[in-house]
Parts: sequence; structure tokens; C-alpha cells
Amino acid sequence: MAPALAATAADHAALVRSALQGDEDSFAALVQEFAPRLLRFLAAGGLGHADAEDVVQETFIRAHRHLARYDARYALSTWLYTIALRLAANRRRDASGHAPLGDHDPAAPTERERDPLAD
Repeated sequence: MAPALAATAADHAALVRSALQGDEDSFAALVQEFAPRLLRFLAAGGLGHADAEDVVQETFIRAHRHLARYDARYALSTWLYTIALRLAANRRRDASGHAPLGDHDPAAPTERERDPLAD
């Protein structure tokens, strides 16, 4: 049985901790809660429905891959929306024919955030 939809930052943090321990139902609960919001947000921002769906899916793939990098001091929604916005911008840029500058992962830390000793 999937956990109930989270409503508070503490609930989100608990679901993230549980997902980090391998509980896929916890991550699914986060997807269930945030995917419709992200889809509406991206569509309202001018992204076509199919592109918005693709960006939402990629957002959660990236979030799952980099979940350990999420800083629970901040709202999970902020992190997810930031990933989605960066992916949407990349999609628009690629669709406009401009060459991408590189394979920057929106969920990855920037150079300033990256621990130089970690690599």
C-alpha cells in the first residue's frame, strides 16, 4: 500500500529519507503529489502538453538519480521546480536550433556547490 500523499515539508523529508533507503513507494508518493503540479506549471509556462509530460518524467528521473543531493533545509518543491525549469529551458533551446553548451545535469550541483574533494 502506497503512503498517503504528503502535505508538509516534514512529510516530504520523511518520504525522501524513506526513498533513499530503497522504499520505491515513498518516491512514488512524491511523484503522485508533485507530477500534476509540475505538469500544470510547465503547460502554463507555454510548454506543449507532450513536451511538458516529457519534462516532468525527466525531472523525476533526475530527482531519483540525485535524491541524496536534496537538501531538506529547503522545500522539495523548490528543488523539483528548479530541475523542471532547467530541463524545460534546455528543451526550448534545443527546439529553437541553438546548439547546447554541454550535457549539464540540472540536478547536479554547480561548480560552486560541488565539493572539490568528492571527485
